[in-house]
Amino acid sequence: MESSQIVSIVALIVSITALAWSTLQLIHAYLSSAQGYSKINKKVMPGWDKFKNRVFLWDQFRFQVNFETPVLVVCRASNTDFPVRDASDKSEPHVLIGSDEHIDLIPAALVHNHAIHTVDNELATWITLLSAIHRMETESSMWQTGQLNRNPPSASPPPFAERSLVVAIQRKKRSWDNMPSSITRPYATTTICHIIEIAAMLGLHWKQFDRSKDTFLAEGNGFVLKATSVTELGTVFTFQRYGKSKFEEGRIIPAEHVKGLAFGFVSTIYRDAEAGGRLELPAGEAIGLTTLQLGTTEEFAETLVSFGCNTETSKCIRDNNKRHGHLFPLAFELLGMLGKIFHVKNSFFRVIPNPTFYHWNRQYFNLHELLLAYKKTIDSLDYNQQAYKHLNRLQNRAENVINETCQIEPIYSAALLNALHQALEVCDKFLTVKVPRNKPSECSTSALEPAFASLDAQPPESRQDKLIEIYFTKVLPKVNGAEPNSPPLTSGSEIDTNIWCTWVFRSLCWLTLHDFHKNDKQIASKIELMGNRLPVYVI
Repeated sequence: MESSQIVSIVALIVSITALAWSTLQLIHAYLSSAQGYSKINKKVMPGWDKFKNRVFLWDQFRFQVNFETPVLVVCRASNTDFPVRDASDKSEPHVLIGSDEHIDLIPAALVHNHAIHTVDNELATWITLLSAIHRMETESSMWQTGQLNRNPPSASPPPFAERSLVVAIQRKKRSWDNMPSSITRPYATTTICHIIEIAAMLGLHWKQFDRSKDTFLAEGNGFVLKATSVTELGTVFTFQRYGKSKFEEGRIIPAEHVKGLAFGFVSTIYRDAEAGGRLELPAGEAIGLTTLQLGTTEEFAETLVSFGCNTETSKCIRDNNKRHGHLFPLAFELLGMLGKIFHVKNSFFRVIPNPTFYHWNRQYFNLHELLLAYKKTIDSLDYNQQAYKHLNRLQNRAENVINETCQIEPIYSAALLNALHQALEVCDKFLTVKVPRNKPSECSTSALEPAFASLDAQPPESRQDKLIEIYFTKVLPKVNGAEPNSPPLTSGSEIDTNIWCTWVFRSLCWLTLHDFHKNDKQIASKIELMGNRLPVYVI
């Protein structure tokens, strides 16, 4: 072979090598244009990384990275109105967390592994949030099934598909081109009202809530939810586990009207059934007995004024140095007298978010003893059972409840819960059907104005009896207009007497049927955020 041929072959090999190298560089340059592709992986968003893809844009001669993340919505299980109109999966535009649908969207390793790993900091925190919601639904259902098998009620609770409070997710298509420069991981989307509702469902309690500084911090049940403001995006939350969580008897009642309690807003028995559905702040001022706003001292005072109470009563509520109750704060007494029944019939869940700015602590009183004192007082009163048929019905219901409370276990029995629920239904039927609509407002004005003396000086075993005595000897005469030194039960207005006796019995039954976490209370006004659709993000 001549030397010229050798030179030509070598030149060809060098040229081919250079061409191959240049081609590889060009391919690498195009692949490098797919920004964010390597950041979307199983370690960051397990179960969701399969939705990522690269699309070549011929007009820009580069790759675009597309992916999908969830949009979280709190709604009824039967809801069909969702925010994402162009959902990725047309056949199933939404998925209910806790159902058996698309379980692959919830990482199984996180659901079943209760150990806490401090080194998994690359995981998107909304993955942890989805797993926590799924655990809440599955573990609480398993616990309730165990209670049903051990102590079955007369009927089964509503199935998951009929619940009025669930968390749904939709898959939302996104592009890495639109990611803010300060955000390095894909984020989930929800709204400020939904994140507050989800926090309540998971058993978190707010420690900081400052809207002016975008500073939000909630802790509880082994979780922490924290938010900061990101200039290019808005309010961004992180959700993390720091301890053990439990979803059994402490799980929030899965009922729609419970959502309002997380904002300090309470629907009462006088609120029309048609007013259900999406909770929104009523237009204008407080609207009498139909709603209660108890999130701050100012809201509570305005609620009392809307009932017709005088300014002295509202001033007392605004003064933190004065006593606001007796064995427990007045706000809880008002809740028991007027609040809707949040308990779901034949269900074992009793806990609801605390809508007041007071702590609920049962160690200072005994509701069972209060019911016994109420029954003993009614039994000792001399009244005509034909003339006071409703009092006779209350007496019978009180006896039914007390017979069941004698068998109280750490977990309330189905018989007791149903007896309490049925007693409340009897009270509600009387107050909403048999009583003229203006009467309750007139009675509440008289009932709420008397200042309750402190019962701290009373021996613990007699405080319950003393409170019931105050109800019947001091408050009842102001309600029914009974003359001094005359029997308060039979000498005043019959309808007013029936209303007050019903309210007292209803309050005791309602507070026994429902419960609050001792660390839960309202720390700031959130009433304006109820139904608020301001977007927030979870990274």
